Amino acid sequence: MAKTDSFNTCVSCHEACKNCHGVCVIQKPCIRTNRFNILGKIGEGGQGTILSAADRSLGRIVALKSLHTDLSNNPSTRAHFISEAKITAQLDYPGIVPIYSLNTDKDNGLHLAMKFINGETLAEYLEHIKKQCAADGINKFDERHSLHKRIEIFL
Repeated sequence: MAKTDSFNTCVSCHEACKNCHGVCVIQKPCIRTNRFNILGKIGEGGQGTILSAADRSLGRIVALKSLHTDLSNNPSTRAHFISEAKITAQLDYPGIVPIYSLNTDKDNGLHLAMKFINGETLAEYLEHIKKQCAADGINKFDERHSLHKRIEIFL
């Protein structure tokens, strides 16, 4: 946020705001329309929808995680989504998808823009592994392995 007189100017939407004090996404949503051209739906979960989108401001394709509308109005869920975005944005590791921006829209929805990674989904990858194991004569997975061990094998 850049200071201009008694206003803060949001670096993403360039709107002036007297009350946001650098945290406009939480206290006063920055309204930015037409930043993303939605290209298609990648997937959907309990918390939100993942879309592929063209970022008009930066000229690149991104994955856009949008919090479901009914959850956007829940202060607790909203705070968790923002917290997830802030924490993830600070991490730099090959297995973690980089966060580009956290955006709001005119309806106060939350949208997390992140690096678009083209390839297999986790479900597709696991299905491929199951078929490969079956071809190798392994017909049943050892469910006793811890989640940590399974993630270690995946990564």
